[in-house]
Amino acid sequence: MSAETENETSLGMILSLKPYDLLFTKKEAKMQSKDQKYDSKFIRKSLRFSSDEYAKVEAQLTTLGVNFTNFAKNAIINHQITIPIQMDLIYELNRIGNNLNQIAKSINSGEKIPVLTQLVEIEKQLQKLQYKQEV
Repeated sequence: MSAETENETSLGMILSLKPYDLLFTKKEAKMQSKDQKYDSKFIRKSLRFSSDEYAKVEAQLTTLGVNFTNFAKNAIINHQITIPIQMDLIYELNRIGNNLNQIAKSINSGEKIPVLTQLVEIEKQLQKLQYKQEV
């Protein structure tokens, strides 16, 4: 297979599918794709990438953990690409929420607390979050 043929990726049937078609189980999707191969109502399109472009696409596919077909359908039909949840950011947000809850509990119970110390800790955590988001 030539390099040009390898870089040519099929986007068959994209225009004829509806967004709910992406909700099939793997088994249903496999059955549907077999049926679609023999159905002349579907339009088949091909897409060509340069080596650099294809490397970028492959990197995104690996990062997102999806196959090319679902990636392309989502990007073209829904104009969006699903981004995986960044668990480390969620963890940091949960820690900040926990600190705020501790402050509220202490204030409501009438305890004397070092509020300034707690607020400084929250500010540090927010700065960590902002740094992680930028990286």
